[in-house]
Amino acid sequence: MKKQFETTLEDHNIPTSIKVIDQPYSIWTVCYETFKEFFVDAGYETKEKWDLYLEDFSDCDADWIDEIADFYDVKWAYVDPDGGRCKGNDYFVIYE
Repeated sequence: MKKQFETTLEDHNIPTSIKVIDQPYSIWTVCYETFKEFFVDAGYETKEKWDLYLEDFSDCDADWIDEIADFYDVKWAYVDPDGGRCKGNDYFVIYE
């Protein structure tokens, strides 16, 4: 016998498959070449200039990821597959 549940009809934005652009685990691993237009617009005309900025980086990674996504009009999400149990498995996904 199949159990019946009381349900409501709702729309949810839950993608089942996505077109991944980049999957960095921090701002240090975002691909400079992929997002070069953003970095140049932000004042980092070369990867070397961006790397110099990162030496003293103290901002929130998600803020930069959000700015990159806004610049290209794409989406991003923070993924922590272990729910915080295993440090180092979390990452960001930038996608269409």
